[in-house]
Parts: sequence; structure tokens; C-alpha cells
Amino acid sequence: MPACAGMDGAKAASSASGGPRGSMPACAGMDGAKAASSASGRPRGSKPACAGLDGIQAASSASGNRRGSKPADAGLRYRAAPMNESLSLTYLVGGVVVPPVSLVLLALLGLWITRRRRAVVGAIGGAIAATALAALLALSLPVVAFALMTRLEGPAAPDPRAAAREAGAIVILGGGVARGAVEWGGDTVGLFTLQRLRYGAHLAKALGLPVLITGAAPADGRPGEAAMMRDVLQREFGVDVRWFDERARTTAGNAREAAALLRAAGVERVVLVTHAFHMGRARGVFERAGLKVVPAPTGYMGYAGGAFEAAHLVPNGDALRVSYVALREMAARLLYRVVNRQ
Repeated sequence: MPACAGMDGAKAASSASGGPRGSMPACAGMDGAKAASSASGRPRGSKPACAGLDGIQAASSASGNRRGSKPADAGLRYRAAPMNESLSLTYLVGGVVVPPVSLVLLALLGLWITRRRRAVVGAIGGAIAATALAALLALSLPVVAFALMTRLEGPAAPDPRAAAREAGAIVILGGGVARGAVEWGGDTVGLFTLQRLRYGAHLAKALGLPVLITGAAPADGRPGEAAMMRDVLQREFGVDVRWFDERARTTAGNAREAAALLRAAGVERVVLVTHAFHMGRARGVFERAGLKVVPAPTGYMGYAGGAFEAAHLVPNGDALRVSYVALREMAARLLYRVVNRQ
């Protein structure tokens, strides 16, 4: 599933199907989780972004580019990345505060309290542990996971092609990488990113607009997400990239860097490609950065792409991952409102 569905999807059928029909998709692309390789869909390690959630890159060996090398495209507008950016605050918040980790910690706290000798205190501890475990079980229900996603995604968006006539570019946001994809000989794009690239390439061919990609900065000598995104677009989808940014580590950073590149080219209106659950926050920061946005969401994981089924009442691990992605995105949206990032 895309973010396993993450700061940065999961749907009932498959992460590529876009709707909660049938079984849950295989996880990949969630911040801190292993993403599926772009070809096989087998779960491997990834960091998203999503998340998405701030709340898939062709391997360097496959692309022929040296790890960490600057793109060779002569006409490419390029913004290189610093190598020492700190870990995003939203990643830390998502990893510790957002369930399931917080619920597990709460349950452990309750169990520890039950060991107190006073009966009343022990009863309180038992109630805390039981409540935390019940909440964990509820988040493992597909019906709960899909409902949370539906709240984030809203109704299905109209086809962006009609509204994109005055747009000057297509912007595709990175959604995570899969580290150590053996079948690709190294790192590759995560499933979330692959979904976005596929839809972005489809729109680029249909609209004839130039493409800007923006992904997480390279770290620890590894190739950057944006470089892998560029290679996949060019080699697998036959779409060239005009603007290339690998400085940003958050959605707000994506917006800042993309706006700087596009304003220099006289572009004010863009078609923005990201996951449906992430679109609300992404659109907000891009508009605050001074760009007019035509939303082009992909990878729906809620009920916008399907209807309730009895199987959605059976708990499973994939549903818990979808709930995590949804709650993390909600936490990221709240954080953005508080901090009012630009």
C-alpha cells in the first residue's frame, strides 16, 4: 500500500488500484517503513513522506547514474541539496506520538500501573491498558482505516486536464524511497512515489506541459529521491524533467523550492500531483508559496474509490498501516496550522 498505506497507500485491492475494494494492498512508501520496489511490489524498506505525511527512484545501478551525482541534463534547472538537513519534526512526531506506537506505550504504562498495591490504582491502570488495546484493535479495522482516509481525501476530484489549460507546469512530489531493493541493485523509488510518477507522466503526455520534480535530499552518500524520480520518468515513462529540486525534506520545503524555480521561469499556475490524502496540506503550502494550484490527486485509499464491504469489519495489519498514515497526516496538518510553515 502506498505509505504503507507514509510525512512522507493502502487500499482494498492493491495500492495501484486506488480504492478500498476487497483485500488490503501491500504496504510500501510509509515513512520509516520498507517500500515495495517499483517493479515487483514486494515490501522493502522505505521512508516516505509523505506522506506523506509531514499528516516509489529507479535504482542508481539501473539508471546508470553514479550515486549522488548531479543530473547531466543540459537543459535541466537544478537545485542541489545540502547533505546535513535535520530530520523532519513531523517524522519524529509521526513515529512516536501517532498510533500505534503511542497506544502500545499507553498500554504498557497501564499494565505497569496495575502492579501498584492499591486496588483503585491498579484498576485505573487496567482500564488504561484495556482502552489502549481496544483503540489499537479499532484502528486495525479496514472500515475505520478507510473512514479516516475518506475524511482526509474528500470526494473524488474532477479530471484536472480541463482546469489545467492555463497551467505552466506539472509538479510531482516525492513520496518515499525503497532502500536496498535487491532486484534493482540498490535504492529505488517507493510505491507512493511510483504512483505519483505514473500519474504525473500520464498528465504530462496528455497536456504537453513541462515537469518539475521535488523530492527528499540525499543523505549518507545515497542517491537522492529526486534523482531517482527523474530517472524513472525518463527511462520508464519517456517523460523529460525540466526542473529538478532535491533540497527539500518536507512538503513546505517542496513548495518553497518549487516556487523559486518556477517563478524564475515565469510560471504561476501548476498542476500538483500527490496522493489524495496529502493533497489538502500540499495545496495549502504551495498556494502560500505564491503558486496557483490545479489539484491532481492520485492513489485514493478511502471510500471515494469504493464502497463498504463486510470484509472491512475484519481487522488486519494493513488496515493498521492505513490508519497510521491517516492519523499521521492529520497530525502533520495540525502541526502546519500551529507552526504556519511557508
